[in-house]
Amino acid sequence: MDSRRSFGNEGETDAAAYLVERGYHILDRQCRTSFGEIDIVASQGNEIVFVEVKTRRSTAFGFPEESVTRGKLRRMRQAAEAIRESRGWSDRPFRLDVISILRKEFDDSVDLRHFEAIDTE
Repeated sequence: MDSRRSFGNEGETDAAAYLVERGYHILDRQCRTSFGEIDIVASQGNEIVFVEVKTRRSTAFGFPEESVTRGKLRRMRQAAEAIRESRGWSDRPFRLDVISILRKEFDDSVDLRHFEAIDTE
């Protein structure tokens, strides 16, 4: 596995642990569809939560969450709809979240921010 993919997987693991600590149930990770991949599929109560995780080492090119474009959110919504349909969850409420992780190189500290219910319309 290349180092970028490994670094991204570490971020997804951090994000999943964060969600579990807050009472979410992880349903799937790296869920692939023809529209793209959803990093984490979780539930919070009856609501299905589709999470995009962005992990960076610095803010030299902006904060991690700034790399989630409207186009990415549109594809994420399409992927979420495909997953809901294939798993029989069409009647359950859902939302799209973004988790931003800044893992600072100099001290390996982690700054995690959770953005809930990102608007895609």
